[in-house]
Amino acid sequence: MAAPADRTDERLAVNSALAALPPRERAAALLVYAEGHSHQEAARMMGMPLGTLKSVVARARAALALKLQGIEP
Repeated sequence: MAAPADRTDERLAVNSALAALPPRERAAALLVYAEGHSHQEAARMMGMPLGTLKSVVARARAALALKLQGIEP
């Protein structure tokens, strides 16, 4: 288990990476990953087709992965 300081550093890194996303990608990622909504529910909530939501979430996930690895997208 990570030490509390390590967990704080992880949270700060994730928050920073999320803040760097465009608003639409950030909202989609938070709905699906943080709040646990299905893609279908998130698409309805954001008023977009399911396929579009899935693409937006995939872009957000890819950008977050790069940012958290220290690579700017």
